[in-house]
Amino acid sequence: GGWNHDSTFNDLFMLDVENKDWSDVDLAWGVPRWNCSLQLVEAIPAWCVFVFGGTADVNGEGRSGGIFDLRIGVLNLGEELRWNEPEIEMKKLDPKPMPREHSAVCYDPEESRLIIFGGWANKWLDDVWQINVSSIVGPPYAILKVEPPLGPVTGNMQVTIRGVGFNSTNGLVIVEFSSGKHAATTQGEVINGETIKCLTPAVANTIGPKVCTVRVQIGARDLTTTTTSYNFFLNSVAEKSLCYGPGVLQEQAAGQETRCTIQLRNQNGENRKSGRDELVISLQQKFQNEEGKDLLRDLPYELIDLDNGQYSLTYIADEGEVIIHIKLMDETGKPRPIRGSPFKPSFSNCARNRANEFTGPLVSSWIQSTLKSLDEFYQTTNVGHQTKLKDGDVMNLIKVMNHIKDMYDQEDLLVLQQDEVFETVTHLEKDGVPGDKAHKSLKKIGTNLRQLKEDILAKEKEIQPMQQKESELYRKVISDFENELKNYQSGLRKEAYYFYKSGLELATKRLNDVTADLDKFQARMDELKHIATNFLYPEELNNSYKCMAAMREDVANMRSLWEFETARIQKTETFLVVPWGRISPMDMEDEIKALFKRLKEVKVDRKCDAYMGMQDVVKKW
Repeated sequence: GGWNHDSTFNDLFMLDVENKDWSDVDLAWGVPRWNCSLQLVEAIPAWCVFVFGGTADVNGEGRSGGIFDLRIGVLNLGEELRWNEPEIEMKKLDPKPMPREHSAVCYDPEESRLIIFGGWANKWLDDVWQINVSSIVGPPYAILKVEPPLGPVTGNMQVTIRGVGFNSTNGLVIVEFSSGKHAATTQGEVINGETIKCLTPAVANTIGPKVCTVRVQIGARDLTTTTTSYNFFLNSVAEKSLCYGPGVLQEQAAGQETRCTIQLRNQNGENRKSGRDELVISLQQKFQNEEGKDLLRDLPYELIDLDNGQYSLTYIADEGEVIIHIKLMDETGKPRPIRGSPFKPSFSNCARNRANEFTGPLVSSWIQSTLKSLDEFYQTTNVGHQTKLKDGDVMNLIKVMNHIKDMYDQEDLLVLQQDEVFETVTHLEKDGVPGDKAHKSLKKIGTNLRQLKEDILAKEKEIQPMQQKESELYRKVISDFENELKNYQSGLRKEAYYFYKSGLELATKRLNDVTADLDKFQARMDELKHIATNFLYPEELNNSYKCMAAMREDVANMRSLWEFETARIQKTETFLVVPWGRISPMDMEDEIKALFKRLKEVKVDRKCDAYMGMQDVVKKW
């Protein structure tokens, strides 16, 4: 700035004191001004020139129209010169100096303040004013960057802060991470003048996954005016992450290198964009020892962090089955399996050519078969859940209920398979393999499945009244069935096979008839069990099953008793045809004793008429 007899100025020139050269910086600040006060201040990372007051040509009338000014301008002398006009934090009623020119100015570095004395404002002034400029010049230290520049919202990650002048001030080190109205702080440790180490704060419930501004404060000094950025991201979540590629498929080539890609995702299902997650890998192959016992042996592998949320897993396996466990350490230090883990790929000595390559036939076939499987599930479930139901048609109702259940049961797998296909096709596109057709098919299937889910929810609501009605109805049917079984059971004691006088033929016939009845009861009970299971009360049939088991056991025991009678008749009839001279009384007695022993082993009520009758016959013999 300044003036001469022709003009007033707001230009800026710089003198190179070594080469004694002037240069026009071409950097104006506001309107032309003159007779202002200037103060050079050492600040980090760049010195500043404060310009105070003076006379300013506010109205463009030249020197004769200039008015006294009170504003403060700051020229930053960094690599790129720039003007700043800081906003003075004052209320309307706060005292402030009157506009002036020709003031004396000095800087107090201990208190970071400008001190202004006197000047001219149509009279000579002798007042003294001060203004704190710490927010402009900052403390005697500065922050430059944070390494690494990103981390999880759960915090507790060690970072290194690079800067200058950190050992210039003693005191507690506070590192502030801020975004908008939210801020989080953590305590740091000065390692040397250029390094501070600290653990990042947890910001999941405050700042969240955002890019933050980072500042440092040491002791009683102010926060640095210099800043750097730190990106808080949502943690990787095992339940959202996945693994894909030839290394997790069936029928790979044994003895050749294979690989797969682990894609980590956050809680929103978004692919992570950086690495440094902790993975726990277990890769084992089945084999038989000399004794023929199945055992597992560890396989060597290589895991590479691609620093983009993906990890490449490479290994070689012999012929047979491999078991791969992939777990992600969560924020509590607990290993959690990713979706699909454990994986069970297999290897063959007769595998297809290039089977272990991403662009080989194995991956291509897997994509097509998976898309086909997804579409078949949609077609089957879409048709099945739309079955028209009539009142009392419980079997078709259950079929619809099962289609709805299938949707819920398979939903996670359906989503995983879609994600695996998408990531695999995207990977292949990077390798130059066209993926438009697969992406189009996948998009159509995804749209269909999402619509199916909405239809399923609507159908579930639609059938709820019928489901409730049939559920209550079949509770009563089951209760009536149980009573029917018990009544039938109570009548069995009157059956012919309980009485010896009925004879073998009639007893056997009634045993067969009762068995046939029980088979019919069993068929009805199994049908009721199917219905009860789908209505979530299978335990309602427990008593019926106990009753059926008791009747089955009783019939089986009585059949054993009459089978004994058959054997007894056959044995005693042989005695009757033996010639008198060949009879061996001792042998006959032994055989009768054996029959008697066998009779006692039959598990029936020994007070029942049939048992007592047979016992009497044997005793007579």
